[in-house]
Amino acid sequence: MSSVSHASARVCWRSLLFGLAFAVLTLLPAVSAPAAEETATKSKKTATAAGARVATHNDLTYSTVDGEELKLDLAVPTAGEGPYPMVVFIHGGGWAGGNRVSFRSQIQQAARRGYVAATVSYRLMQYDRENKETTTAKKAFPDQVHDVKAAIRWLRANAAEYHADPERIGVIGFSAGGHLVLMLGLTDEDSGLEGEGGNPKVSSRVQAVVNVFGPTEMKSAWKQSSVAWIYRLFMGGTPEEAAEHYRLASPVTWVSKDDPPVL
Repeated sequence: MSSVSHASARVCWRSLLFGLAFAVLTLLPAVSAPAAEETATKSKKTATAAGARVATHNDLTYSTVDGEELKLDLAVPTAGEGPYPMVVFIHGGGWAGGNRVSFRSQIQQAARRGYVAATVSYRLMQYDRENKETTTAKKAFPDQVHDVKAAIRWLRANAAEYHADPERIGVIGFSAGGHLVLMLGLTDEDSGLEGEGGNPKVSSRVQAVVNVFGPTEMKSAWKQSSVAWIYRLFMGGTPEEAAEHYRLASPVTWVSKDDPPVL
């Protein structure tokens, strides 16, 4: 396939992906179960923001853990008063790489469609890259889950300031970020995975999830992966050595009838 064809395929795939993501996020008014009149009003306000100018708020600190400031970027529609539904992007990178900045253009796009949109950083796993097959890692599971939950709590606690609806939050994540958004969608305050990242009385639950090729069952992912060492580092061992971590970190462990819609 030519480079032009490859580029066209990437553009088509990206367009399809974001189309599907926004399709799922349109479920947000329904899953928050407001009265029909209120839903219609919110939907109208969202529609009026489409194509509007966007206010950007970069480098907002949502939590500080062991002296490390954790940041997020926000894009907010400027047409109307809202409240607008929120969409939160979580980057991938094997829980050890990636950067929220890579999704700044996507949050601008989402804000132009009528969403308050965020892209979130979280603690990255640290390890000896020269000896990755034998070393142990710092900042491994469950730190990343704690952080994204803290980000959702901060966004919900500060929703009014940014004209966002705290009861309509959708998340989309890629690879390791896909795993993290599944954990956001499927775990609750009783899971023991909230962490201590601030706003402890605020819920970290979300109302819609888009997982883009993130793992759903960690033991199977470890067995099938060409980079099994990443899972060993993140989990703190093999499935035999760290069975409880593999169970807790597997989104399928937490599936229940009251979960939000997941794509």
